[in-house]
Amino acid sequence: MKRNTALFGASLVAGVAAAAGLVVSSGASSAATNTFYGVSWANATDSTGSAGWVTGAYADGSTFAGTAAAGKGTVSFFGGAPVGVSTACSAGKPVVTVVGGGAAGTYLAGASVSLAKFANSPNLIGNVTFGSVMVSGHTAGAYVDLSSAFGAGSYVALAGATCGASAPTSSTSPTTSPTGTPTGTPTGTTEPPTPTPTTTTLPVTG
Repeated sequence: MKRNTALFGASLVAGVAAAAGLVVSSGASSAATNTFYGVSWANATDSTGSAGWVTGAYADGSTFAGTAAAGKGTVSFFGGAPVGVSTACSAGKPVVTVVGGGAAGTYLAGASVSLAKFANSPNLIGNVTFGSVMVSGHTAGAYVDLSSAFGAGSYVALAGATCGASAPTSSTSPTTSPTGTPTGTPTGTTEPPTPTPTTTTLPVTG
């Protein structure tokens, strides 16, 4: 009987590791430079004015008066109650807060109210515009237009500002590190065939 047994064993171990690409984005904003100013004013009737932005007490002599510091100030008309104005910067634009008078609140650039409402005095003529009128190179927090009462070029500009725009910066760092180390160790063992026994039959003689 012939027996031929062959055993084959194969083992393959493969490991593949791939690191996914990584992108990092930074939206940090560069520091914005905001500058603030006090008051600028002019009265065309008597040819008086501040000749630019100033701080401290101011008055045209008979119509309006107030005090001003960088980014804030007050104004009153004909001896009435003062109205406070302050300016801040948000996303590169002025935001104006009014305290007192008849129009207290917060205003975005371009909003406007009547001077009568602003000062809470129904007899006043004119308008007040917030955060959008340029005076001597800077934006007035509150621009009181007095041209109807005192002639062209008459105004009070309070709480001036120059708001610096914030420029976003970003950095991108892609990193991809695929690695692979396939390994294989096939093994095989073959047993030699078992010899088949033979039988010899001798002839029988008689």
